[in-house]
Amino acid sequence: MKERIAGLDGVRGIAALFILLYHWFFIGALQGFYSKTIYLPLGFWGEYGVDVFFILSGFAILYSTGKGITAGLFLKKRLLRVYPTFFVAATFVLIMRIAIGIEPRGQLIAYITSFTMMTDVVGREPLSSIYWTLMVECKFYLLVAAMIKLHIWKEHKYGVMYAWVILSFFVTQPILSSLLVLKYSSHFVMGILMYLTYYKERDARMIPLSILSAIGIYRNMTGFQAWIVGSFSEANYSQMTILFALLLILATIFSAPYYKGWSERTQHIFAWLGRLSFAFYLIHADFGSALYRQLMIAFHWNETFIWIVMGLDFAFVTLLAILADYLGQLLTSVIKKTKGHR
Repeated sequence: MKERIAGLDGVRGIAALFILLYHWFFIGALQGFYSKTIYLPLGFWGEYGVDVFFILSGFAILYSTGKGITAGLFLKKRLLRVYPTFFVAATFVLIMRIAIGIEPRGQLIAYITSFTMMTDVVGREPLSSIYWTLMVECKFYLLVAAMIKLHIWKEHKYGVMYAWVILSFFVTQPILSSLLVLKYSSHFVMGILMYLTYYKERDARMIPLSILSAIGIYRNMTGFQAWIVGSFSEANYSQMTILFALLLILATIFSAPYYKGWSERTQHIFAWLGRLSFAFYLIHADFGSALYRQLMIAFHWNETFIWIVMGLDFAFVTLLAILADYLGQLLTSVIKKTKGHR
C-alpha cells in the first residue's frame, strides 16, 4: 500500500478554504447572498480551488487502480468514499431548507435525484448548486472503471490521455462533453502525470501531454474569469496574471509530495484536514448563506456586527462539517462491517 502524502492533504484543506473565500466574500457578496460590506476582490482567486481539487483527484485516482483491481471493486471503493458523507451532508441541507420554510416537495425531489450524480444529463436541478463538482468526479470514476473493464489503461494509457485532452478542444456537443467530462479532462490528466512522475515513471510522451493539459486548464481558468468580467465587471486581471496563478497552482501541487519533514502529529492533522475538506465543501455554501441571514435578522441587520456574524457563521459551518464527516465515517464503517459479514 502506498504511503499517504501529507503535503497533498494540506493542499486539499487549503483549497477548501479558498473556495469558501470565493463563495462567501466574492461571488456571494456580488450576488446578494451576503452584504457588500464583506466583499473582497481577491476572493475571486478562491474559485480556482476547484481546479486544485480536480488535479488532486487525477493524482489520487491511480492509488485506487492498483494491480489486480476490477472495475466493480474500483467503483465500490470510490463510491464508498463519496456517498456516506454526501448522504449525511445532503440530508443536513434538506432538513435546513425545509426548516427555514422552503417548499419541501421540490427539495425532496432534488435531494433524491442528486444521488444519481447525473442531474445535468437528465435535466434536473441538484439540491445544491455546488454538487456539480461531485457529478464531474463520479463521471470520471465511471470512465476509469470502463478503462479497467476493457483492459485498455495499462497498455494504452498515454493514447487514452492524449485523446481525452485533445477531444476537449474540439467537442462541443453538450451531452457528450458532459458524459466524458471534457471540460476537466486536462485537470485529471495533469494530476495523473504528476502521480506518474512522483512514482518515477519516465516517458517522452509526458512532456507534450503536460503542455496540452496546462493549456486546457488555462483555457478553463480564463473562461471562468471572462464570465465574471462579463457578468459583474469584476476581476479584470490580465491573462499573464491568470497564467501566473496556473503556474503557482501546478508548482504547489507538483512539489507538495516531495517534502518528507512533517512531524507525525502534523501528518495526522493534514490527513484529517484533507478528509474534512469534503464535508466542509458540501456544507459551507448552503449553510453559510442561510445562517448568515438568520444571524443578521437576530442583529436587526446592523452591519456593525457583521464580522461577528461571519465569525459565528464560520465556527458553526466548521463544527457541522466535523459532525458530517464523523457521521459519514461512521456510516462507512457500518457499511464495511455489514459487507464483511455477508
